[in-house]
Amino acid sequence: MKNFVCFAVLALLVQTTAIVQAGNLKLFGDYSYGWSRITAATSSDLSGPSKDVANGLKSGTYNQFEIGTYIKGIGIGFIHNRFNSDANISYSDVVVLYNSYSKNGSIVNDFSLNFNGLELRYNIPLLFTGMHIGAKCGLGIESYKNKGYYYNADNINGQSLVFYTETTGSSFCSLLGAELSYSLLGVINFGIEASLMPGKFNNLKQDIHTTTISYNAMRFNAGIHIGVTL
Repeated sequence: MKNFVCFAVLALLVQTTAIVQAGNLKLFGDYSYGWSRITAATSSDLSGPSKDVANGLKSGTYNQFEIGTYIKGIGIGFIHNRFNSDANISYSDVVVLYNSYSKNGSIVNDFSLNFNGLELRYNIPLLFTGMHIGAKCGLGIESYKNKGYYYNADNINGQSLVFYTETTGSSFCSLLGAELSYSLLGVINFGIEASLMPGKFNNLKQDIHTTTISYNAMRFNAGIHIGVTL
């Protein structure tokens, strides 16, 4: 999958170079930042502190970068979207970690999703306002990484338990988005945007287990953006 994206980006660069030489394009670059939320339901297999952590990781922030060219009003480019979230849960008097009883403990997780792909975009001007409504769609690969730290004190055996986990994987993902922007002097534009990113991981690997797990990572993004068009 990674080879496919690399080939597609290379093909885009070759095409862009040819059009630049012909003098028939406009280049664009955008940066976006905002709130992101995983909309899929939490797995029914989770309970107790593990479920609390999973729910805590569903909300976070995103950073997004876009670069490309407009060809006869249609934008073709590269898009990167990164989602970050973390959770820190403390618990007491619960059954946790493979049915061992714990008087107290904590779970800390650092979670990220990285999407890299190609995008198409199109803008519809709003007459006499200097504003436009834009639509975009993207297709690429999203990588998954979840680092966990588990501390289980005073369990049923009278011993403390500390261990780390890291879960990783990748999958195809898409992006559907819309924006409302104001253009200043036809060069600088800024506004608001929203997007939906359907995506599901079926073969995530956890370093402490030999089996794979699945995770529905569909998420909604909403934020502000600023960009330039040359």
